[in-house]
Amino acid sequence: TVRGRGGGLRLAMAASEIRLGGVVRETEPDMALVPCFNPVDAPCAIRSCCVLRKALQNAGDAFLAALDGYSLGDLARPRTPLRKLLAIA
Repeated sequence: TVRGRGGGLRLAMAASEIRLGGVVRETEPDMALVPCFNPVDAPCAIRSCCVLRKALQNAGDAFLAALDGYSLGDLARPRTPLRKLLAIA
């Protein structure tokens, strides 16, 4: 981070190399959609025959896989309209 006027965050690598799925995995360690998922791992009476658990796990994996298809650099394109919206000179 850089403090003061004009400060902010500096990336340790090119924005095109930073995958959004990786950002979510690092910043949201608790991706437990339901209490029986880790890290919560709450007891469940129907766990041994539950189909919903597997369906939700697949959905979560698909969500992160979709985000892996985009980089931080992709979010900043096209730059000109984005700069105007954010009032960046």
